[in-house]
Amino acid sequence: MENCLWDSLERTLSHLGLKSGLVINVEELGEGEPVVLLHGFMGSSKTWQGLETKLSEHFHILNVDIVGHGETDKPENVEPYFMEEFGRSLVEVLELRDISQAHWIGYSMGGRLALFMAGTHTNYVKKVAVIGASPGIENIEERKARVSHDTNLAKKIEDEGIEKFVNFWEKLPLFESQLQLPKTAQKQIRERRLMNDRIGLANSLRGMGTGKQPYIHDQLQQTNKPIMLLAGSKDQKFVKIAKSLEKSIPNAQTFTIPNAGHAAHLENQKDCAIKIIKFLTK
Repeated sequence: MENCLWDSLERTLSHLGLKSGLVINVEELGEGEPVVLLHGFMGSSKTWQGLETKLSEHFHILNVDIVGHGETDKPENVEPYFMEEFGRSLVEVLELRDISQAHWIGYSMGGRLALFMAGTHTNYVKKVAVIGASPGIENIEERKARVSHDTNLAKKIEDEGIEKFVNFWEKLPLFESQLQLPKTAQKQIRERRLMNDRIGLANSLRGMGTGKQPYIHDQLQQTNKPIMLLAGSKDQKFVKIAKSLEKSIPNAQTFTIPNAGHAAHLENQKDCAIKIIKFLTK
């Protein structure tokens, strides 16, 4: 089933029904080579507003609500949230749109998902640009510890509700740099976080958390796809991860975005847009 409407930006809003029964929301705008946008945990397709408008001047944007988020389904069973399963769902989205290959842009969780697509569904990938992302966790014990941590967070969401979890989430050091954003922007980000669904978020952590996803560094080493690794200058953890990946993955290049933290596409949208457009068009 597919429902569509248009707004003043000539944006198509589609609820795409997949063979599995999952319904995925995809917002489309612009013309040119297709680009898939994948938001971070607690985000949605709305996270890319502003940046997607700049990108749509050059590309056909497919802005996806990842399972458990936005207007995409939020199943009570965890299987549709596994990265392997949702990767197949994304392939089906492209096929429904008669798209054989696309560029992929992702932030944080969405960046991990974009790298996963490059490593496991290579034929559907032309180039990849990620912001604050990793290929997963290599060490098995560290992976198990992260799964346990995310399982506890999922239970926290279910037991305490969205508002208390958002209060906790916003105090994490990872997002401290977002305090530099205008108050109106901070308010909008918080309001969007509060719109999340507790089942969707909890199962996202259980199915698509960093510890649960496959470690795909070796697959990325085998691909010849150009990969851009972006990280905010204040996000030293992911600056380090990006520089390490650049050394070990062919065709990977890193760029540090000044005056930005983890969510560099929100904190320094102009520089992110310039870097990404140049990368995708050259």
